[in-house]
Parts: sequence; C-alpha cells; structure tokens
Amino acid sequence: MLMTIRDRATGWIAWVIVILISVPFALWGVNEYFSTDPQVYVAQIAEEKISQRQLMNVYQQRMDRLRSQLGSNYRPGMFNEKQLKRLVLEEMIEQTLLLQAIQQQGFAISDKHLAQQIHATQSFLDEGKFSQARYERLLSSAGFTAVSYEMEERGQMVMSQLSNGIVASALPSVEEVEALVKLRDQLRKVAYLQLSAAAFSDEISISDAQVAERYEASKSLYMQPEKANLSYIELRVQDLESLIDVDEETLELTYQEQQVQFLSEEQRRASHILIMVNDEAADDAARTKIESLQARIRAGESFESVAKEASDDVASAASGGDLGLFGRNVMDQAFEEVAFSLTKGEVSEPVRSSFGYHLIKLAEIHAPEQKSFAEVREQLLETVKRERAEKLFYERAEELANLAYENPESLDPAAETLGLTVKNSGWMTRAGGGSLPEDPKVTDAAFSKEVLNERINSGVLEVTADHMVVLRLYEHKEPEQKPLDEVRGEIKSTLLAEATKARAEESAAEMLKQVAAGEALQNIAGQKGASLNESLWIKRDDKALPQSVVKGAFVLPHPDEGSSTQSVVSLPKGDSALVVVSGVKPGKLAGIDTAARQALQSQQLKRRGDQSLTAMVELMRKATEIRIFEENLE
Repeated sequence: MLMTIRDRATGWIAWVIVILISVPFALWGVNEYFSTDPQVYVAQIAEEKISQRQLMNVYQQRMDRLRSQLGSNYRPGMFNEKQLKRLVLEEMIEQTLLLQAIQQQGFAISDKHLAQQIHATQSFLDEGKFSQARYERLLSSAGFTAVSYEMEERGQMVMSQLSNGIVASALPSVEEVEALVKLRDQLRKVAYLQLSAAAFSDEISISDAQVAERYEASKSLYMQPEKANLSYIELRVQDLESLIDVDEETLELTYQEQQVQFLSEEQRRASHILIMVNDEAADDAARTKIESLQARIRAGESFESVAKEASDDVASAASGGDLGLFGRNVMDQAFEEVAFSLTKGEVSEPVRSSFGYHLIKLAEIHAPEQKSFAEVREQLLETVKRERAEKLFYERAEELANLAYENPESLDPAAETLGLTVKNSGWMTRAGGGSLPEDPKVTDAAFSKEVLNERINSGVLEVTADHMVVLRLYEHKEPEQKPLDEVRGEIKSTLLAEATKARAEESAAEMLKQVAAGEALQNIAGQKGASLNESLWIKRDDKALPQSVVKGAFVLPHPDEGSSTQSVVSLPKGDSALVVVSGVKPGKLAGIDTAARQALQSQQLKRRGDQSLTAMVELMRKATEIRIFEENLE
C-alpha cells in the first residue's frame, strides 16, 4: 500500500501521508520487541484470563453459525458487531465461572461415559449405527483431532452434570404441579362490549385552527428527511467473468494439470475389533487382551463373531466390526496406515491408535476412477473463468482505489479506464432506499463528511469479497419542513382518530359504572357504538377473542358467586372494550394423561433449574473479581 501511494501520488502532501502511515507501523514494531506478554486480554475472572484471540475465535464461530442459519437472507452489517461481541464475552465469562465451580465441586466424566455419549451422537451414526469412519471424517472436517474433540465434549458433559445437579435439587412437588395446572388450564367465563371509535366520528369536528395548532406544536414530526442522490461505479467478479474467453486448448491443458483432482480416491472397507485404553496403566492389559483375541481368530474363530463378543466399539461390534467404506485422511493415522497396507481378507497385527488397540480385517478395495475431460469440461470452464476473473478483480480493485483517490472530484476517469458504467442510485435517506447495495457501510459513506460536505469520492467500499463500490454525491437535499397544506389531511386524520378514541374510552368508562352498579350487559348493549359479544368459557391461550380482551380477563380478580368483575381495555383502531368476567373454573390435574403430566413436570423442573442456575451464576459474579478491559474490545 505504501509503495502504491508513493509511486502514484505526487507532491509534498503524498509524502506527508506516507510518513503518517509509516510511523504507527514503526512504533508497533518497536512495541513487539519490548512487550513481555504478547497476549492481549479482554477480561479476567479471578486468576483466569480471556484473551482477545479467544474472544475473536468464539465470536467468529457465532457469526459463521448465524450465516449458516440465515443462508441467503444474511446481509453484511445486519448485526451490531460491538453488541454481539460483548454478548459473546458475557457468555464466556459465565462459562468460565461455571467451569471454576465444576473444578471446586470435583465433577468428572469417566472414559466409559464419554465413549457412550459419542457412540450415541446422531451425527456419527450411519444407518442407525456408530461409524468410526464417519466420526473421524466429521472431526477432521471441523478441525478437530480425536483428543481435542473428546476434551471439549468432556467439558460440555461436565457442564451438563453441574446443570443437572442443580435441576435435580429443584424437583417440583405434586402440589406445585397441581397448582401450576390450576392456573395454566384455568377457564374464565367472559363477555365483552366493543365500543367502536368510528361510531363517534359524526360528533367530532376538527377545525383549521386545531390543525394549525398541532402543526406548530409538532413540526418535527412533519419533516422531509435528508436525502442524497449518488453516482457510483461498482466492480464485481461476476461481471468480469463475462469478459473472459477460455479456449479449448487451455481447458484440456488444465485438465491434464489437474487430473488428480478428478480422480476418485481409493476407498477401503474394513472391520475392526477395538480394546479401548482409558489410561496408561491399562495399556498392558489391553495389549494382552487384543493378543488373546488375535490368537482365537488364528485358531479358527471368525473375525465377525469375536468382534460381536469382545469389541469395545459397541456400535460396529453389532455388525461384526464393520466400519463401512472410508478413504484417506479419515481414520486415526496409525489405523489408516495399516488398513491401507493390507490385502483383501488379511487380518492385521495389533495396532495402537489414540482410542486403544485394534485388530483390522480388510474386506474390500475400491480402486480410484478417473473422470473424463468431457465429464468435467463445464466444471473446468467455470473454474478457469472464475480464477481469471478473481485475479482481474483484485488487479482492477487496486487500480480503482488509485483512480478514485487521484481523481477525487469525478468517477469518470476510473469508469473510462476500467470500462465501468457510472450509475445513479436515485434518492435515498439514511434509512436506505435507492439502487445502491443495502449495506450500512454504503449508507454511512453516502452521508459521510467527505462525500456530503467535501464532495469527493468515497473510498472503495467492500460490499462482499467479490463486490466493490465507489460513490460520490450527485444531489443532496437537507431536511426540510413539509408545508402545512401538504400534511393538513394527515394531521386532521390524526386529530379525528384521537378524539374518537377518547369518546369511545369515555363511553366505555360510563358503561363500566353501570355494570358495576348491577346493570346487565344486555341492557346497555344498544347504546351508541356498542356491540355485545356473548359469554364464552375461554383459556389463557384463546385465539378467537382479541388478545387484549383475553389478557384483560385473566388479570381481573375472581368474581364472587353470582357477581362479576369488570375492566376496560383498548382494542385496535382506537376501539375500546368493556370486559366482564362472571365465572372461574380452575384447571384439573386429573384430566391430564400421564405423558402430559410428566411433560409438565419436566417443563417446571427445567424452569426452576434454569432459575437456580441463573441465580448461582449471579452469586458467583458477585463473589468473584471480574475485570473487563474495554479498551481491548475494539
């Protein structure tokens, strides 16, 4: 970057820029020599520290998960990076506190329990059975070794152990569940009068003076927002691909160079017998046992029957130790080396892997197969065009940055040199709009001091890794007051809605007094704007009635026998409702079947356990010195 500025910019200003950029790099280099601790920390919990790198790793994992979950709906900038990073840090602090509690309480997970958990994990099953090949392949693709994955899984299991211990201590009694059912499944007999605000519109007259008064009092509500109309040029890899021609000779040459990529890997099918080694002390015993099993097979017993009887790999043992087909870089390295050295039908000597001792029997060898040029031609064409377009993109991106910088008052030189079209965004506000890509970086640049006030080109804005934009101001409109005549109708409608809503509320309040005095709903239902909705027995989750009516009904006190309780609630469109509850029936535990009762007890158990766990974390926070280094969160 420094060389580019030096070569392309001229005059003393350019040299000042070079010096200003160089000084921080130089000082940074000096700091590296004098720093005693290269780690930068973002938090400290008692004696344990969380580094900036750890935070960024977890943050990036969270972002990757969000991108995966949202798919095509994901947009750069849709999440506030600072807020999300802080949320991740808080979760890491809580996890650290819990791990400290685990160490103090002495929770532990046995190797056998860990193995059972891994063998029961759905992702590692193939046709309902644990697959060693699938297990190791998935770990490898996720960047784990068997040791690192099992360490992390053990940690998660210990965390669950702590959580389950807390939950178990919060076991709800039958009485508590019954009380919950009484409330949850409670029925209430509800009738309501709906007062239509629109029915009172003929009583309301809005004068010009009222409109003018509201306009003057609320001018800030009636403003045209600031607007900008931008000129811009964009550089995209997909546009460059259309400019690239690839001849047949190049494709054939590429095929020859990359033939190995179109060669399916050799695959092997093997069975194994595993004797797990849980600690170093058990190594000799495991070795002795695997040798005794080897002797039985050499004496004539079938490999499959011995695997079913003796293998510690429970999932594969059921099928005689069969692991299915697998290729290179899937299995444990020591296991793989032996498996790929065997001939068909051969049984290996004992093999030591990270899991324990194995005997391996090779069942099948699937030789590699070469795809023809015709089969992969379109794939090759797409790949070559993409590679060339990407190379051209990065070359032109640097040239675009230089041209936009050297010609700050126009996009034309960059457009003409690079064969791009200067486009117009149309009017946009700070909330977006127009034809520019929807990205906070783009909107921020459009309304930046450089673009709006200095009227120079923006920097190169990276919308995505293969899409860049440079923009400049074409037209600008400051926020301006809308004239009264333009908003007169809007203000009049607002005032009318407010007035009719107030009249409906007044009418409902009067009716409330009448019902409270003993008047029947049916007797006042004929009053102006009122419509009666007859009594219904409803539950808390009723969807037939307006939700404000349901909510209002269930916050009212229980009525005495033969009487009612009442309240007024608001409805959409300014309407009001007089809600009357004339009966209450508690939910009954006896009416719930065993499965539903157990589910309810589990829900209550989880709720109380979560509350207890949250309370525990809060107590630990108060009892532990926690420091957050805000300056290192940027």
